[in-house]
Amino acid sequence: MDLILCVNDEPRNLILVTTQLLLENYQVVTASVQEDAIELARLLRPRLIFMDLVLHNGTGWEATRAIKELDDISAMTPIIVISARSDAADKARAFAAGADEYLTKPYDVKELKALVKRYLHPSGERGVLTG
Repeated sequence: MDLILCVNDEPRNLILVTTQLLLENYQVVTASVQEDAIELARLLRPRLIFMDLVLHNGTGWEATRAIKELDDISAMTPIIVISARSDAADKARAFAAGADEYLTKPYDVKELKALVKRYLHPSGERGVLTG
């Protein structure tokens, strides 16, 4: 089963993303602070990470950079930023930190699911995700 790490310090947003992923039978772990996100990524090696940019004790930019610098994760684990920040500078900073995608809130659930499929099942071996 594919493991996905969701990082967000707002419980409501964390529940929304997590619920969608659980409904698709993915295994999900969550973190709400930067240090936990980095440690979970290091220990569990998730297949995909959803990262918010605003965290209580740091930023998603810092967490993304730190995760991408982990020797055994850098190229293997895609990070998709989910943020209400839609400024081009914020997006550029996220990509510079190592983000692979940037999803702006509010987003359509179909878009979230399409990104999961794109990164976890590029050949379509799991079929089409329900929407």
